[in-house]
Amino acid sequence: MKYFRTIGTSVAFGTVATLAGLAVAQTPSAGPPPAPAAAMPPKHAAPAPAPAAKPAAPAPAAAAPAAAATGGKPGTAPAPAPAAASAPPPAAPKPAAELDQLKVFEGSWRCEGKQPAGPFGPEQDYKSTLKGKKDIDNFWIAIEYDQKKSKTHPMPIKARGFLGYDPAAKKYVSIGADNTGGWINESSTGWEGDKLVFAGDGSMGGQKVSFRETYTKKNDKEITWNGEMKMGKDWISVGSDSCKK
Repeated sequence: MKYFRTIGTSVAFGTVATLAGLAVAQTPSAGPPPAPAAAMPPKHAAPAPAPAAKPAAPAPAAAAPAAAATGGKPGTAPAPAPAAASAPPPAAPKPAAELDQLKVFEGSWRCEGKQPAGPFGPEQDYKSTLKGKKDIDNFWIAIEYDQKKSKTHPMPIKARGFLGYDPAAKKYVSIGADNTGGWINESSTGWEGDKLVFAGDGSMGGQKVSFRETYTKKNDKEITWNGEMKMGKDWISVGSDSCKK
């Protein structure tokens, strides 16, 4: 009963509303009926913003370089560019032409030597050998010098060294060491006539010394050597050799 009563009420209310609407529609009016509220623009309302434009999709052609660089596989790093051709390595240095001036020292020599009386003992005669050959890719002449031991010469000297040329200083150089722990480092401006003089500093007996060596070339098969050490203001001879090939 409650259900039917509700339905009847709704029908009655709908009929009344319909009749009221017809009466209003037939009543004369001074102007057109007002527009529905939903169609009326709101007073003082700001215009609605225009919808944001969607970003344009990238053109398919833009992806072509990346795809080509990665071999057509997405998600992989671009292939490295081919390396540029490397520069050729620098040319190997060549021995200085000035080394030809030391060619006389190449070969084997037999020498007769003399040590004068002095700080190294009494006067002594000795025999020695001198050998020279190009070494270290022909940049140096390696020198081997050996005195022979004898009753009158019980403490022979053995020395090894190098003769070369310094292009920067434009000088010849002599580097040597011996069997007493001594060493020398000398230089020379070159031959002056038949003489070649090396001078420099070194160590002998644990003390710094100034040393000088003079080579005299008599011919291609005969040279002489004289070694001097500076004592105070004077130069004293420590030995001399006369050598023949």
